Amino acid sequence: MFTAMSEGFGDMKEKINLFIALAPITTLGDSTDKFYHALSQSIPIVKSLLEMLGIHEFFGEDWDASAESFCVVFRDLCDTMALQNVEINERTNELVARISNMRKQPSASVKSIIHFSEIRCNDKFAQYDYLDEALNLKAYDKKAPPLIDLKKVKGVPISMIVGKLDNLATPEDASWAKGQIGSDVFHY
Repeated sequence: MFTAMSEGFGDMKEKINLFIALAPITTLGDSTDKFYHALSQSIPIVKSLLEMLGIHEFFGEDWDASAESFCVVFRDLCDTMALQNVEINERTNELVARISNMRKQPSASVKSIIHFSEIRCNDKFAQYDYLDEALNLKAYDKKAPPLIDLKKVKGVPISMIVGKLDNLATPEDASWAKGQIGSDVFHY
């Protein structure tokens, strides 16, 4: 949504009277999320293997059939994914987290997950990187994905809601986004 507002797609200020940004991810520099940290260390390899296995969603229809092959190569990453729903902390021990996480997780787009990892790895809020100059040229008319300039987000009132204990969309990272957007963020 921030991308659409910054690029002026469809004249958002005429169509949206309030944008509620729940835990917006624009940078992940202060994130302590172990999954994205682990994934950001090997994006090209993970992306290639997922494409080779035909996996387009984590925990989607194709995941069950191919997860074992993926997890043989990325065991640590898969172990981290196993603890994603309920985190181990001062209120939850590992046994409780693992039992809670035994239920089937909702699917998540590989492209979205990889994009978040790119943001974490590069510490830049940019469009998705296809890791291929030709594909980037086709998508953006540039060899590298363009940055998303939050300073261009104007005219749409924004309420940013961020959890104090969120380990992915941290208050510090959201504060950076608020500073970039400026006065259109009326509630933080």
